[in-house]
Amino acid sequence: MWRKLLRNALSNVTGTAIGLAVGFVTMPLVVHHLGPTQFGLWVLATGVVGYVGVLDLGLAPTLVNEAAALLAHDDAETHTRLDETTSTIYAVYAGLGLLAALGLAVVALGASRLFQVAPDDLATFRIVLLVVGVQTALGLPMSVWNGLLSGLQAFHVLNAIGVATTVARGALTIALVLTGHGLVALVGSSFAVTLAGWLAARACVHRRIAGLRVRLTGFRRARLREIGRFSIAMIVWTAAGATLHQLDRILIGIVLPVASLTTYEIGARLANYSRALLHSWLGIVMPATSALAARGERGRLRSLYLRTTRYLMTTYAGVVVLLLGFGGPLVRLWMGPGFEEGYVVMSLLLVGSLVQSQNVVAHVMLPGVGELRIFTIFMAIYPVVTAACAVTGILTAGLTGLAAGTATAMLVMESVFLVVVRRRLGVSLRRVLARCHWPVAKATLPAALWIVLLRLVTPVESWLALAVTGAVAGLVFLSAAWTGTLTPAERRAVSSALGERWRAATRAELPGEASC
Repeated sequence: MWRKLLRNALSNVTGTAIGLAVGFVTMPLVVHHLGPTQFGLWVLATGVVGYVGVLDLGLAPTLVNEAAALLAHDDAETHTRLDETTSTIYAVYAGLGLLAALGLAVVALGASRLFQVAPDDLATFRIVLLVVGVQTALGLPMSVWNGLLSGLQAFHVLNAIGVATTVARGALTIALVLTGHGLVALVGSSFAVTLAGWLAARACVHRRIAGLRVRLTGFRRARLREIGRFSIAMIVWTAAGATLHQLDRILIGIVLPVASLTTYEIGARLANYSRALLHSWLGIVMPATSALAARGERGRLRSLYLRTTRYLMTTYAGVVVLLLGFGGPLVRLWMGPGFEEGYVVMSLLLVGSLVQSQNVVAHVMLPGVGELRIFTIFMAIYPVVTAACAVTGILTAGLTGLAAGTATAMLVMESVFLVVVRRRLGVSLRRVLARCHWPVAKATLPAALWIVLLRLVTPVESWLALAVTGAVAGLVFLSAAWTGTLTPAERRAVSSALGERWRAATRAELPGEASC
């Protein structure tokens, strides 16, 4: 199990890192080419469409959970159930996608009354909103292919497709910017690349699951009732996530000028990049949890929870320390002068996400082991607290207050969650602190002290200085994490796995599992 999890985790992190690198390169080009207002329109449209995710009805994670459990038993009956379950979700998604497209059309028509969009920009905003909306609406039924690949735990395939589409999207973006094309062309090219990725995922699924039949006529009401209880919990989870990560952009569009979205998005984008690295681990946890729960292996479930939480917290804490230490020079070098408030926004959101990192594994595992009641209650309260804090923050202190309010909501809710949910997983709070928090502190404290020393004696005024000082701090963190976070047995296992990969690479052998 751990070898497969390591492969999937490395695959996810690699795919995420490449995506972040492409986004990091293209964002300043797009911002300076379009200008703050046009880019703000794109951000606002994306934020509005983000709420379409609520129409997912929790079926995407449900499909991953069901597929992992069914594929753990290879027989004709389970394959039939998989066909029916997937077809049912596919049919529901098709109807929801149509509903989403109609709803976004209504929002586009009423945009002048809902948001602070200038009359000259209304036509562009409506086109962008509709294009992004159609992409999202089609993405609902097409997401079943990614769900099945996740249920197969074939994350190396998912990430190979993701990397290909990300690189293609980035190349097209640069080409369009250099040739003077506008916002509508950029959004349309992104849609085309995404469609190609969906088709590739579909081909890989059919190659790996022989005889799979997914069709609209395969809808079964009985299957929908069976997965309903799990899906209700996932609906609440999706709504909470949409509120936590999209509400800030909607509030800015309602309260402040659209151009303010660009300043906020610079800081939020860096925080989201770090969170993407955090969430790149999540996909491997749910199918592994479902498979272990289906076999009744409670001891291995607790081990999975403690170890993955420790790995995840360590990874994210290292990223946060580096961004807090070098974020100011990074924003200045990346975007130019005039976006200093973006660093403040980033720092506040990073603190909230760091607190959240201690619980994200539990967020995913609880539904996988059937602990839905406490999970659903918690996630139902989350968006209420987030909305209250965010609205209070933006009305009292603008962009900085909005970021502070969002971070405060995460701090309050995740602190409560840390105390309550450990009991559901059969792990004491003392054990969590000893096995997860203390090793993370040992890994990050040396790096934090080293960054403070570097910033006192070394000015960071160029990309070269930033790269050198960041690399030194990164090496300090990796050294401390290797000795302070990993156990001797884990260090031996990692060294053995990396050695095997190296020997395979030097013999020019291509692992057969890397293909569809």
